[in-house]
Amino acid sequence: MKQIKITIITLLSVIQLYGQTTLNFHPEMFDNLTTTKLSTNIMANKAGIPDPIFGFNGIASCSASNLALWQYAYQTLYEGDINTPTSPTPETIDNQIPDNANSEIKINAVYFKYNHLADNAISSGLVHLVDTLFYDGPNSGNPYMEKTCVTVSPMYSNEIPLDVTFRGGSIYGNLTGNIASATINFDDGNGYLTFAQNTQYNINYSSEGTYNITLRLTLTNSSVVYAKSELTVSDMPVPLKSTPLTGFHDDYPCEGHTPVIVPDEDFYHIITRIGDNNDAMIKVWYGKTPGGQPKTSLTKPVVIVDGFDPVPLESMDRSAEHIYFETNYNSSYPSQCNVEDPVENRMDITEGLIDRLRNRGYDVAIVDFEWGGNYIDENALTLQSCISYLNNLLAQNNSNEQLVVMGPSMGALISRIALSNMSNHNTKLYISFDGPHQGAYIPMPLQRFYGTTLDEINEKVKVISATTMENMGRHLLDFQVTVNGLITTYSPLTCPAAQQMLMYHYTNTTNGNAFAPTTDHTSLYNSITGAYPQNCMNVAISCGDGHGNNQSTFSNVTKGNDYLGYFNDSFIKCNIDYMELPDNGSVSPYLYINLYSNFLGLKLNYFEESYFSKTSSSAKSYEREPGGNFNSNNMVFGLLGETYDRYECFMPLRTAFDLSSGVSNNIFSEFGIPTGRNFTKNISPTKSPFDMLYVCNENRFHVLRGPQPEEGTASLPGLTQNMVDFAVFLIENSENIDGATQSEVYNMYDIFHNGGIQYCSQPFNVDFLENGVVSQSYNSTAVTISNANITGSDINVEVYSTQGITIGNNTTIGGGATFFAGIASCPAE
Repeated sequence: MKQIKITIITLLSVIQLYGQTTLNFHPEMFDNLTTTKLSTNIMANKAGIPDPIFGFNGIASCSASNLALWQYAYQTLYEGDINTPTSPTPETIDNQIPDNANSEIKINAVYFKYNHLADNAISSGLVHLVDTLFYDGPNSGNPYMEKTCVTVSPMYSNEIPLDVTFRGGSIYGNLTGNIASATINFDDGNGYLTFAQNTQYNINYSSEGTYNITLRLTLTNSSVVYAKSELTVSDMPVPLKSTPLTGFHDDYPCEGHTPVIVPDEDFYHIITRIGDNNDAMIKVWYGKTPGGQPKTSLTKPVVIVDGFDPVPLESMDRSAEHIYFETNYNSSYPSQCNVEDPVENRMDITEGLIDRLRNRGYDVAIVDFEWGGNYIDENALTLQSCISYLNNLLAQNNSNEQLVVMGPSMGALISRIALSNMSNHNTKLYISFDGPHQGAYIPMPLQRFYGTTLDEINEKVKVISATTMENMGRHLLDFQVTVNGLITTYSPLTCPAAQQMLMYHYTNTTNGNAFAPTTDHTSLYNSITGAYPQNCMNVAISCGDGHGNNQSTFSNVTKGNDYLGYFNDSFIKCNIDYMELPDNGSVSPYLYINLYSNFLGLKLNYFEESYFSKTSSSAKSYEREPGGNFNSNNMVFGLLGETYDRYECFMPLRTAFDLSSGVSNNIFSEFGIPTGRNFTKNISPTKSPFDMLYVCNENRFHVLRGPQPEEGTASLPGLTQNMVDFAVFLIENSENIDGATQSEVYNMYDIFHNGGIQYCSQPFNVDFLENGVVSQSYNSTAVTISNANITGSDINVEVYSTQGITIGNNTTIGGGATFFAGIASCPAE
């Protein structure tokens, strides 16, 4: 996301996106003024307020421009022309902007005189206002001020690489006849070079950072004027993946760190399927033998399935190594990997989930889809091929083990669909980690703002179109992929997976009607209703607060009121309100935007719009609902240097557990989870289709990552130490859990958590001896062992009793079992 920041910050410093007496701006407002009083052909006010370009005054200490500000200056030149403009249209200039920084980048400049209305033009009676139109006032005199604007900019708004090719462009304006010569300094240490049209400049910057390009114009009267432009240089350009998508990468935040954080995989395999973007890569890391040595073949796999991964930029497309990195978070990680992804240094997990599994002999297989924004059902078919491939490997390696399939987020939904459609998946355990089984939620205000409103502003407010508001974020994340043979442009919100997964979508929500999903969402979820994997245990983990408490950061916000609070008091002011719909079913606004300026003592509206919707039995706001949360506001406004700690619900409890209608969000009460526990066997299948549920004591961040503390703030990632313990317990004991009672499961978990020790406070259980759950059994009562088979090379148990031990009928005991009767006391727990 770093490559977007500079453009948005500088752009919003000029044109901040919400009304006293207002004027809806249109250039015709100035058509009735006498133009003979102009000393130039350019009336800047027809193109908007001129304040943003006042600093481009040509002196040596002039303000530095950027593409957005340069475009604003060019728009002033073009729109302010009282005659037929002779310069190219702003759209023609926009077409000179390349798709990426690997292309040649043109450098353009403007140099012109212009007039603007003086601040006292109305108060002095030089101009007056009638029915939103300006007319010459009753007093004589010239209401106009004259200024000069000279500025320069590369025709590219994002970071550029260390090695870049510029090409000299044009200098536009009404003062170009005064230029005797032009030189340019690229701030690369080589001083000034002649600036001429079509001249190519191959520039090599020594390091990343911020640089200033300076254009120096020597005039025919021997005086000199200057223009500057600021650009950001990075040694990590972000190339857009080609169409069709090709290849899989292995980057992750601590790549190259010593010691190695993510080891090289033991082997990989690429699954190919007919159709666009339907491939996947499986990367496998072997576990260890009982003696602690690395294994040499796949015999006991845990499969982790990638989730929503929409933008196919190498820096943003999550790799298998990145999934390994996040899933295995532990205190051995360095305190910081890079600026964009710092590692939490408050962690105290000493052994991450993947390390624990591999140390217990499990092989970790991570499935990385070619495109994580592809149709969910297509990636489910790909996962079926992955599962079949892994099962064939198990057979070849003479392993009788079954798979464990764990899907975080959308990976949970993909896994559910794939396993449900397979008659022989050979899977014993399916774990859904905060999965969207009824859909996911992104606030509609953000969807509408990001998806259409920026374009609406750019279309409606032609006067400031040169600022290219489409560059405020959405279009910089647009990408092209080939789908069904056609090259198609998508954004993270419009890719197939997003349209299928989101409970409500801006493309299907019209103004005044209730929030609605896309037909793709409805079709997908109707097709999988009630469909869950058969012949395996299905377990759901939620990052939400099982007590049903709302998101903590919405506790001081009232529904129907603004919860964003964004206002920028710049030359052109911006007010944005995001609102949750009230629950009363009335038509209410959920987004309000006003773009305006204060002009001659009046409020001048460039854009003002409210967007309405209403609640219904099937459509409501979910911002404050309990569930795994996400701070989507910061994903956009954080790029502007603003921080909004509103962690809205992204994965509601209802969807993570696929709750039936009428089931409340108080999971502890609904499912009878006792105090001190966070999980339960589900004895109410009409409430949820899952066999077991795990829920938190607070609403946590929706990611598969595991720092401490266990309890804390909404920003803490979801995977805690307790969750890690629970996941490993499930994987180790799923066969034993299946037929056990609820109390037996809790005892089994406690014994597992205590390293295989059953204390005197827990009841003796013969099955636990046979299944290898218990390694040491301590009892304060007499013990009888009947109808048991405690044999095998892996059986090594010790049974203690303060009274006596009786070996009953039909019992076989191997050499690994030892019995101690009549000991003095029980050990301390």
